Amino acid sequence: MPLPILSIHSSGNAKCRKEGVTYEIQCVQCGDVYVGETADNAYHRGKQHAAALRNSTADSALVKHIRIKHQNDDPPPAFNMKVTGVFGNDALLRQVTEASRINQASDAGICMNSRAEYNHQAIPRVILRDD
Repeated sequence: MPLPILSIHSSGNAKCRKEGVTYEIQCVQCGDVYVGETADNAYHRGKQHAAALRNSTADSALVKHIRIKHQNDDPPPAFNMKVTGVFGNDALLRQVTEASRINQASDAGICMNSRAEYNHQAIPRVILRDD
């Protein structure tokens, strides 16, 4: 069986080489997404995801996705990776943004992230009432 493909798109502005980013990897076949963040650059992180696909690393979200949703597909699905935000050294904002995007994808039913992977604290919401 041919190996899945992970292509990295930077929209021509070299975001993939910036450090401190959030990113999404989308399954071309079904549209499900993996949401991630890294202090490194997206190009390097994308190469790590691609290596996990090549090696069928058991704890890889993309490998799990193929096994769960595309087990009998020949060829296996391709994946596209894109940078969704550049945060530089602002780790807190990057991680909060990732958690928010994971929640959005999860609510839409298209999230590949496992619960253990994004066990972030909920972002508190303040509701002001006029009594």
